[in-house]
Amino acid sequence: MLTAGLGIIIVTILNMALFYVTGAPGAGKSTIQHELSRRGYTAFDLDDIRFGGPCNKTTGEAVVMPPIDQRTPEWFDAHEWRISRSAIEALQQDAINKVVYICGTATTDSLAWDLFDKIIYLKIDESTLRGRIATR
Repeated sequence: MLTAGLGIIIVTILNMALFYVTGAPGAGKSTIQHELSRRGYTAFDLDDIRFGGPCNKTTGEAVVMPPIDQRTPEWFDAHEWRISRSAIEALQQDAINKVVYICGTATTDSLAWDLFDKIIYLKIDESTLRGRIATR
């Protein structure tokens, strides 16, 4: 076990595994993904379009992510990020030979929880969360 300077623990095990690092926005998922990658671990961001994408909440239909200036509160009210179970299944096959991390959150991530060997939830206190979101 290796402790990172960010107050996280990077897990390495002999039988290899697929880990899901999740939590609230601002909890540090992307920071952990970048740090794991920097240290040479296979770590992906769930925001990568290979692992999911935006969908219409009513129809379930996949949609194209609009440019950032068009992502209004109304757009977010009508859409959500959904996980791709088939993409996570492919990652699971990759994890047979090595440790693989995927970091992020999606509205439908519970549909793929059974594919992960371990789920790590990042908890953050309210004042820290408010501070991080305010600086984004």
